[in-house]
Amino acid sequence: MPEEYKRIAFVKTGWSDLYDGEEVKGKFANLQRGHQGHEKFNFRWRPGGTYCATIPAIGKSHSPKPVHKDDWLLIFISADEGTGPLKVVGWYKNARFEDGWIPRPEYKSTPHFEKDDRGMQYEYCVSATRAHLIPVGERPRISIGDHMKRSPILYVRGNNKLEPWRKRLAKVGQGLAERFESSKPAKTEAPAIQRSNGRPWYATKEHKDAVDRAAIKYVMRQLKTKYYIQDRQRDRCGYDLLAIDKVSSIQLHV
Repeated sequence: MPEEYKRIAFVKTGWSDLYDGEEVKGKFANLQRGHQGHEKFNFRWRPGGTYCATIPAIGKSHSPKPVHKDDWLLIFISADEGTGPLKVVGWYKNARFEDGWIPRPEYKSTPHFEKDDRGMQYEYCVSATRAHLIPVGERPRISIGDHMKRSPILYVRGNNKLEPWRKRLAKVGQGLAERFESSKPAKTEAPAIQRSNGRPWYATKEHKDAVDRAAIKYVMRQLKTKYYIQDRQRDRCGYDLLAIDKVSSIQLHV
């Protein structure tokens, strides 16, 4: 029998491919003003850790305060490419609402983890041990109507509100959770480089990848004496390394 989720809510965020560090797009006021959305890390996978999400809000000092804090199924939705129709981007299972806004856990393990464009630490207000991010090409459209209005979160089950339209949307959320299974990024070993044996030779993809890795290691060795280095290759953010000066904290995007 499918699992019955007692508490379900829809969360509207900015739009992104990976939610693992690249910039997000959307109509939210802070994004329109050119600021960085803290939801950019909502689906960042941390080995042995939790997923941590922020929820855009009108007046960031007010974090979500549902009747119950634990055991939520949160369905994240976003306008396609930031301005298009609403699509489902993923979900959190067994999510917990925190007491206010908390600096992301990366700051404990990596004190010089990057900060936003205003020099503030990235924060979160929801955490979960299981999450699923739907690939861009598979994200289904969804119709919420005008029920969310200007709110970034819509509680449809488990928050002491029982209107018929909430029950209908709860069934939609339940169906989405049953449709998609949670997954984690696969770790693969790099293939060995093939030799040319004296014949005319052209670089294979494997060889190019190996050259890239060697170049990254070389640059990291050159920078590490003066800079704290963060590898951002997986984040598709426009650069490979984030170098933070150990004295001045000036950032280099390499």
